[in-house]
Amino acid sequence: MVTRILIKKTLRDIRSQWAQFLSVFVMAALTMLVFVGITSAGYGMQRSLNDYNASSAPADAWLTGKDITDDDLDAIRGMDTVSQAQAGITTSASIKDTSEGHDDPSVELNAVDRADIPKLDRIEGSAFRADQTGDANDASAPRDIWLDADLAHDRGWKPGDEIDLTIRGHASHWHVQGLVHSSEYLYPADPDTSVPDHSRLGFAYTGLDSLQTPHHANSYSTVRLRLNTPSGGDKDDSVRTLEDNLRTRLGERFVSFSTRDSRPQTNSLQSRIDKVVKISALFSAIFALVALSTMLTSITRLVGVQRLQIAGMRALGISKNTLRLHYGRYGLLVCGLGAALGFAIAPFTVSKVLLHVYEDSYWLPSWQVSVKPVSWMVLAALVAICFLAAVAACGSSLRRAPAMELSDTSAQSNGSNPRPLIEHRPPYGAASPATGGGPCATCTRGSSGP
Repeated sequence: MVTRILIKKTLRDIRSQWAQFLSVFVMAALTMLVFVGITSAGYGMQRSLNDYNASSAPADAWLTGKDITDDDLDAIRGMDTVSQAQAGITTSASIKDTSEGHDDPSVELNAVDRADIPKLDRIEGSAFRADQTGDANDASAPRDIWLDADLAHDRGWKPGDEIDLTIRGHASHWHVQGLVHSSEYLYPADPDTSVPDHSRLGFAYTGLDSLQTPHHANSYSTVRLRLNTPSGGDKDDSVRTLEDNLRTRLGERFVSFSTRDSRPQTNSLQSRIDKVVKISALFSAIFALVALSTMLTSITRLVGVQRLQIAGMRALGISKNTLRLHYGRYGLLVCGLGAALGFAIAPFTVSKVLLHVYEDSYWLPSWQVSVKPVSWMVLAALVAICFLAAVAACGSSLRRAPAMELSDTSAQSNGSNPRPLIEHRPPYGAASPATGGGPCATCTRGSSGP
């Protein structure tokens, strides 16, 4: 019965004092909106990236060198850390754009002898085939090429078109077989700008025979590596040891060594995901502190107004714990409703906006929003903290005796000290205002006479 009455009182107080509770509601909603929205976008991007890497099977590391031979490849494949090595040629090229007012875009042309590292995603045209290439010795015969889909769409190229490439000052004719995306180029690393421009920079793939000539047969510039995951020990140490071994093997022919974590085209998205998670924690902590402070202030103000009610309820026999639960219910309802609202709409608002921003810079076959399990823990923690803040706000009023609270409340309301008359009478044997101290005269006369 008492609980039902207190619940009605809670709802009535929230309705009458809605203005001061609105700020708590809004801050709780913003806390969960920011945290869930950003973390769901980051967690979803991480899952999308992991799924794409698992399906496209990109290399774990890239070795660049000069005149890498088959003997070098055999030695590399025999290293403990290497499970697979694929030879190829990577070179820079420019595509002749005959459209008026357009510069020639640059591409990184990759010639590979197999189509499994990585597995290219076909967007238009035919799927990539490493053995369908053309003749590198016949300059007049077009060779087959698979272009970056983003670059091709911006320039208006499509499968079946004929394009001219300039490689190391030599022009050659190419036939566009298809448009593809590659997990090796999630982000086009443009040295001239921090914002990717797909119309001026891209990539392309072709078969190894398209670039190899009799003068450069069995000579490579790039080796894609799949690495063994060490069962024990530090992964970074094993990678550093591998790099040292490659340097020793190639000597002056060694140019560079990069892993998926250090290569800008592949690690940029992972770095952004890590930053997104850190930003979500920072902003959410700020909003949560503001919500906690607002709740504490609101309940303190409400308790100050209702001191007489609290003292009256305690005088009627309602326990301290019941009243603590009653005032904690304000934080539970207001903060809980606000946090639930922010949690519910975050994946459809903040998360979608963030994903849309990253879609313009990076490419993944699918972008998903995924609510992280920790979001539910943050929701529960935020509501629990607001509940405890509301309970703590009424602690000072509950510690005092009901009579003392009622007396102080009456004094504040009347501007005087209207103590009961009996409180003005000194206790027996105490100093009397009239006599200045000692027992009263009547009591003395009565005790001294016969």
